[in-house]
Parts: sequence; structure tokens; C-alpha cells
Amino acid sequence: NGKSGCSLQLYSQGIGRKVLQGNYNAFIILEFIGEGSYGKVAKCKVYGRNAIVAVKIIKQEIKVNVENELLMLEVIGLLNADQAHVVKLYERFLYYGHTCLVFEMLDMDLFQHCLKKGSLCVNDIRPIAKQLLETLQALQSLGVIHADMKPDNVMLINSEYLPNRVKMIDFGMARHSYATRRGDLCQAISYRAPEVTLGLPYTESIDMWGLGCVLAFLYLGFSLFPVHCEHLIMRCIVETLGMPSRRQLQKGKNTKCFFHEEVDESDEQMKDRKSFIDLLKKMLRLDGEKRISPTEALQHPFITMSHLSHDPRSRDYLTEALASMTFEYALIHSICFNNTIARKTRTRLIRSALLLIKCICFLSRVHDGLVVTTDAKNKGPHNCVVSSQFQF
Repeated sequence: NGKSGCSLQLYSQGIGRKVLQGNYNAFIILEFIGEGSYGKVAKCKVYGRNAIVAVKIIKQEIKVNVENELLMLEVIGLLNADQAHVVKLYERFLYYGHTCLVFEMLDMDLFQHCLKKGSLCVNDIRPIAKQLLETLQALQSLGVIHADMKPDNVMLINSEYLPNRVKMIDFGMARHSYATRRGDLCQAISYRAPEVTLGLPYTESIDMWGLGCVLAFLYLGFSLFPVHCEHLIMRCIVETLGMPSRRQLQKGKNTKCFFHEEVDESDEQMKDRKSFIDLLKKMLRLDGEKRISPTEALQHPFITMSHLSHDPRSRDYLTEALASMTFEYALIHSICFNNTIARKTRTRLIRSALLLIKCICFLSRVHDGLVVTTDAKNKGPHNCVVSSQFQF
């Protein structure tokens, strides 16, 4: 049925192949080289000429995305496609209700390239990074966000004769920077910037996040962050790059989906806990020569409580902390705990203890300046060794 989905009614013109009739040219379909939710991509020969092109044949029901892509391609057409490293659009036409976009023929995308060749060395990544940075610079000059940076959307021009020469494709999710809306979901999940996930306002900088993830993919051979679960991605981001700022968390439309705030913890308690974790990190240094000594540890702020004594607001907490350092107070406190502590408080303390155990386990594997990268013998996101290639 030529009027549904991407089942095209193609007519033979006596030349033994299916043909798409455009406004100015006829395109002989040689083979289909891609397929997705949008429709299909066909490798075609221009009838009567020795030219090969790629024709994107879009499903009839995807009208909104088509209109957006056409608008963005029109804007991007203001650029020099070769200097900005973006795909060239030659022609567009309707064929039995299907929008067809005729692009220059490129080779393979970076995802396919990594599947075929494996991960890339930094000398191969550098020229790709430079070209894509020039692309983002050009898009930013037009006030355009690509919003779908991923290896699948970066194509090699010719892997044999022009190695590491690339072009950006697929502007179906692109948008003007002034037209973004807080809470919009865009970008592939494992290439999605935290501000998009959290429901914050976003800018062209989300493309820089996406590009960073693409370059990491080229080096590692797999995605830096998980590909299926937003919660797992946010957890990985926090573990590798740290927490989003309090300002981001307070303004995020979706913050409550990923984070909860311990409202019953005072500033003094938080400051004390940070001091405790700092001491743990110094005690768990991998290099024994750099590990804190007992003498140094006894002078650490967590033990001396110097981080509390200079703050007048900490007076009550400091008084309690000083009292807890005596054996008598500890004994009384233990009896009171066993007899009168509320179930809610006990549950919170148990949860805090479990989090602390997790923290200690994590710190025993990773300390400042180290990250997780692949083991060459066993590639994959779950088989890792500690390396210093990237910093937290």
C-alpha cells in the first residue's frame, strides 16, 4: 500500500529498477541502506547522470518532525556545508505522500565505524573533535541547537580515501535556541545533558555535553553512560562528575524524580559528615606513603572539631559533640538509643549507615584524580580498571 507507513508505490520505468520521481531528477533505488522510526534511507543513482545520492524517504504520519527538519535544513543551508562539516541537501520532493530529502552520499556513521574497527586512538579522535567543534561553532552562530549528538549522527565522508573526515547529519530534533522550553526532552538518553534530564532551562551547551560523550565513546568503544535507564545515568554522572549544584537541583523541574533532600539534617551535621568523609578518603589512599598517619589523623578537623568551633551557629551541636567524646555520655546515649529512639529516626540512621558503607567501598576503589576506563582484555562498562585518562 503506497499510502501507508513507508511502503512505497514505486514504478519501474523499463530499466529494471524502482524509481523515485523528483521535481528535477529521477532517482533509481540501488539499495536501502538505513531504516528507523522516521522511514528509510535509499542509496540512489541519479537517472541519466553518474551521481550517487542518499534519499531519505519519510513516513507519511511524521509530519511535525518533517516540517521541523525542513525548517532547520533551510536555516543550515546558509552555511558552507563543507566548511561547517554538515551534510548537503540537494533537493526535496513529495512522492505519493512521502516527503523525500535528497542528500549527498556519505560513507558510514561513527557507531558503525567503531563496530568495524574498534575504539579509536587519540590521534584519530583529535581531527574528528576539531571538525565537530567547528560544526557546533557554526550552528551556534545561527542560534541552532542540534539536540541529537550521538555517534549515529556523525558520518565519515569516505573511510578509505578521507579517513577521519566527518559530517553531521539528522537535524530532525534541531531547534532554535530561543525556542527551547523548560522540561522538553531531547537528545538520546545516554548522550543527554543533566540539565535536560533534570528539566532545567537549556542552551547550545547541551550539544557540547553530547559531543563529549561521543568522543568518549570513540575512545572507549562503548557509551560513557548507560543507554537504557535515566536513573542509572544520573547515578553514574554523580559518581564520576559529582553532584549538580544546589541551584540546579532547586530549579530542576524533574529533580524530585532523581534526588531527595534530607530535610532533618542541619548544616552542622552536613559539615561534620563532610569532614568525616574527608578523613576516610585520607585513610583510604591507595598509596600507603600518602596515607594519613595516626598523628596527623588526630589533628584532623573531624577529631578536633575545629571546623565547628569557629561558627557560632554550631554551638549547640558542638556541645553535644564534645559531650559524646566522654565514656559516660556514650554509655547513657547507648541505653537511651536501645529504649526510646523512634522507628523513623532508626530507619534513617540505618539508611545513612548503608550509604556510608557504599561510600567507603567506592572510596576504596577510587580516589581524587582517578576514573574508570576499560580493561583491554575484557571491554565493557561492567569490566573496568582504574586509570587516569579522564578526571572526575
